[in-house]
Amino acid sequence: MRAPGEAACGEPTASEYRTLARSNLFLPEWYAGTCPLTGTEGADLLADFCRSGWRGGRNPNPYFDCAYYLEQNPGVREAGVNPLLHYLLDGDRQARRPIAFFDPAWYRGTYAVPPTLSCLEHFLARRLDGLVSPVPGFDPARYLRLQAPQAPAGLDPFLHARSSQEAVVPSVGEVIAASGLFDASFYLMNNPDVREAGLDPLAHFCSHGAGEGRNPNLYFDTAWYTAQRGPAWQTGENALCHYYLAGEAAGLRPSVHFDPLWYGKSYGLAAWQSALRHYLQHRRGQLVSPNPDFDLPAYLALAAGRLGPNRDAHADWRRQ
Repeated sequence: MRAPGEAACGEPTASEYRTLARSNLFLPEWYAGTCPLTGTEGADLLADFCRSGWRGGRNPNPYFDCAYYLEQNPGVREAGVNPLLHYLLDGDRQARRPIAFFDPAWYRGTYAVPPTLSCLEHFLARRLDGLVSPVPGFDPARYLRLQAPQAPAGLDPFLHARSSQEAVVPSVGEVIAASGLFDASFYLMNNPDVREAGLDPLAHFCSHGAGEGRNPNLYFDTAWYTAQRGPAWQTGENALCHYYLAGEAAGLRPSVHFDPLWYGKSYGLAAWQSALRHYLQHRRGQLVSPNPDFDLPAYLALAAGRLGPNRDAHADWRRQ
C-alpha cells in the first residue's frame, strides 16, 4: 500500500497531503464520526478524504460542504481538484463560501482575520467559545446563555441553533429562571408585601417588580441599571433579562458594586458565561471579589475572628 505522499491515481500528492495536514481544516474525529468507514481503526483519515472521501461527498469538518463548493465553483469540479485544497489555496482569499452558511468576506472584516490565516481555520478554533459567528445576525454568546444551564460541554451554538426542530422563544420568566440571577429568598426578604401576600417571587418580579425598581439579588440594582441605559432603554423591557442576554457582554454593570468585564477576565470565564451568575454562586467561598477595588484578602484578614466561613465578605463590608 502506498504511503500518503506517493502520487498515484486517486492518491494525494505529498504536497497536497502536507498542505491540508497543516491547515487545521480537516477534523479527523468529526470525519470518522459522521462518515463511519469500515476498517478505519488506525487508518489515515486525511489520506482517505484526499483519495476518495471528497468525491463521495464526505466533508472534512461541519463547515465545509464539498458538494456545495463544487456546485458553486464548476471550474474546480471540472478540473477534478480537491475542493478543500482549492478553498485553502485560492477560495478563501477570493471570499468563496465553504458552505452556504459561512460568509468569509464578512467574517474576515468583522474579526480582523490576518491575511495569512484562512477565515475557516480562525472560526473552527473559536466556534465553541461564543465569540464568533459564521454569518451576520447570529449572536453565539446570547444563544449559549439562552441554552444554559442545559447546554452540554462542547456545544456549537450555530449548529445547535440550525438543528433545533422548533425555534422556541423563551419567555422573560424562563430566561431569568435559567440565568441563575434571581434570588427568590432575597426578593421575599426585601419585599414583605410579596411575602405576606403569598405571591410567587419570580412571577411578581417579571410582572411588576422590575418595573417598580425592585431588585432581584444583592448585586443587581434595577433602578440604577435602567438609569445607566438612559434614553436608549426600551419601554417595558425587563432590566435583568436585558442584562443577562446583552448588557453584561457589552460591559454594563449591574450595580456600582460589580464589574463584569474585570471579573470575567480575572477568573477565566468564557465569553458566553455570566460573570454575575458565577459570582453569586461562589461569593460565599471567599475566593472571588466583585470588583478590582475590593481587596478581598485584606478584608478577610481584618474581619478574622468575626466573619465566619460561607459568608459573602463584600456584603459584610457593605453592612459595616
